[in-house]
Amino acid sequence: MNMSRIFYTCLTSLLLFTIVFCANAKDRIPFRLEGNLLLIKATINGQTGEFILDTGAPDLILNEARFKGIRVPWEDKNIADFHGHVSAVKYYAINQFSMGGLSFKKQYALTIDLSSVEKTKGIYLLGIIGYSILKELNMMFDFDRQELSFTRSRKKCKELLSDEIPQATFDLRFSGHIPFLIANVGKKKLRLGIDTGAEINILDNRALKHTSTHFDQTKKLKVKVKGVGHHQKTANAGTLQNLHIHGHPVGPIDVTLISIRPLNESLSVALNGLLGIPFLKRGKVGIDYKKRKLYLWKPDGQLANNQPEEGLEVLVEGEGQ
Repeated sequence: MNMSRIFYTCLTSLLLFTIVFCANAKDRIPFRLEGNLLLIKATINGQTGEFILDTGAPDLILNEARFKGIRVPWEDKNIADFHGHVSAVKYYAINQFSMGGLSFKKQYALTIDLSSVEKTKGIYLLGIIGYSILKELNMMFDFDRQELSFTRSRKKCKELLSDEIPQATFDLRFSGHIPFLIANVGKKKLRLGIDTGAEINILDNRALKHTSTHFDQTKKLKVKVKGVGHHQKTANAGTLQNLHIHGHPVGPIDVTLISIRPLNESLSVALNGLLGIPFLKRGKVGIDYKKRKLYLWKPDGQLANNQPEEGLEVLVEGEGQ
């Protein structure tokens, strides 16, 4: 019996990465932020354009408006956006894919309709770069310079890409393709995914009952949360106090309350929330996929805390496999 596999595409986080890199074979390319979406240029089959770099996405996903994929009957896969709306997957054959000076061996990419993202952000988008590409890399995102440094991940590398000593080093775990950290609010343990495709920080609304004494809801502020599809929901926003990650106090962060059950249904370990670009985008952040480490550099020793504007449309996709 052919079991259908559903991939959840979380377009809700942009990356902040400060990471351990080898001194050789290092690439550095610019990126830009469109709102809180992190865009880089890459080349596929000779065509160069902008991609969203998304640690929440499971695969290389192309915009079907630019790349006409085909259905493969024996590969029964679907993609669901953050709200659980399911779309059929098509496949596109790849001859070549490259970022900077690095080329990647990949036979195919998935294709979906990304017109809603393009329309909302006013961008010309080729696709989304997810786990199947990122799992090979060490990456450092310097948001002050809007520069991404990366190299192929090697466990024996001991050099940091930055000359500065990181202010914090955290162990990463993985639930499917999504990296996550163990955090605490009071006595409550939280598993928080690192999602560079997320424009907001998200707390699952079921986790609120265990953290309500540490949550201050913002009066009258609601945020429209939008997936890669055309569906959107309005959610409450507020500030989560007394958040600690591996014993490190990271101060209050602004979060949006929304159910992430559709995402968790596809993951091996259920998450309690997602840390997106507002958490990551100040200074430098690094992720080492092979060593499973997250590095943070902050000049002021505090992590970013950006409150979403009222009525802001946020691109959010859950991804899982």
